[in-house]
Amino acid sequence: MSPKAHTFRVRHDLDPVAIGARSGLLWSRGGFAVAGVGEYVRIAVSRPVGALAAQAQLAGLIGPDELNIPGSGPLALAALPFDRFAPGQLIVPKVVVGTTTDGQRWITVIADEGSVDLDAALAEVAQVLPRRLAELLGRPHRH
Repeated sequence: MSPKAHTFRVRHDLDPVAIGARSGLLWSRGGFAVAGVGEYVRIAVSRPVGALAAQAQLAGLIGPDELNIPGSGPLALAALPFDRFAPGQLIVPKVVVGTTTDGQRWITVIADEGSVDLDAALAEVAQVLPRRLAELLGRPHRH
């Protein structure tokens, strides 16, 4: 089985900004935010035309998505050089936590179809949170 991104609506009060501030993988604008935890794969991007290959690789990861809204599902985060001919890298997080401006929240996990474990993904997110927030999720905090 090939891995797919599985996106679940969640009720937990997960703050992508707090998570991304600790994991280093964050995109936030106008109340919409996504944070990545862990690394599923890095995609090398030769520029200026390499983005098409990266799009195809991400499209291959599309799986079940309870929200089907922009930003849910598989995504890649990057900080690319300003020189549009300089190569770059995109990071596809293993777990993504997101929230929309209207308060919808989700978690996306990349895993094989039969091995998707939402509890394990929440535990992985808890590892990057401060102890108090991890305890609110009911997850042990290791550091």
